[in-house]
Amino acid sequence: MTLNPSQRKWVLIAVALLIFAGVKFWLINTYLTRQHAAPQAISCPDLQAGCTLPGGARVRFLQPARHGQRFGLELSQTPAGKAPPVAEFTMAGMDMGSARFPLRQVGDGRWQADIMLPVCVTGRQDWLMLLTIGGEHLQVGFTAGPG
Repeated sequence: MTLNPSQRKWVLIAVALLIFAGVKFWLINTYLTRQHAAPQAISCPDLQAGCTLPGGARVRFLQPARHGQRFGLELSQTPAGKAPPVAEFTMAGMDMGSARFPLRQVGDGRWQADIMLPVCVTGRQDWLMLLTIGGEHLQVGFTAGPG
């Protein structure tokens, strides 16, 4: 079967669209896989004293973490990144709403945020802090005191 020039043009357009759709699917899948990768769990027994994270950054609370009261969070020695670090606070198995805090640069490679944890109506005090630093996702568990 021989195709005339008009039919050949439409076949080429169809093939190009299929290739474009395949590449787009691959790119979106790759992006979503990286965005939703499980965070690396980090043990930090005393966040007020601080801990060194993989990559050399240090994290610490400037005051004790308490429900309903502001406390400071500081990251230092962070690797250079395109986006500022972000701290997000959740509880395992509990929807606590949005508790996401972008950190602001304060100089000398230090980033800070003022954090206020919502009060959990069940009285739970076990929190997970998800840090996004330079595209890496790190998770640190901690216990907050009563407010």
